[in-house]
Amino acid sequence: MKDRKRKVIYKITYPKEDRNNFCIRKEILMESAENKEINENESKFILLFESNNPAIGYNKWPKFKNT
Repeated sequence: MKDRKRKVIYKITYPKEDRNNFCIRKEILMESAENKEINENESKFILLFESNNPAIGYNKWPKFKNT
């Protein structure tokens, strides 16, 4: 049986107050061997954390809707 690579959805955070010297935190939100499962959930996490909001994150998809 072929060992399938695990895929992850992760969130990276860092304090923007001090960009000269900072620590990055990488938090694994989900792990799966199934592309379909990862693809279905990635946009949900982006929307949940507003990572597509230019004031918060850098994701360009799904497009941010300022309400």
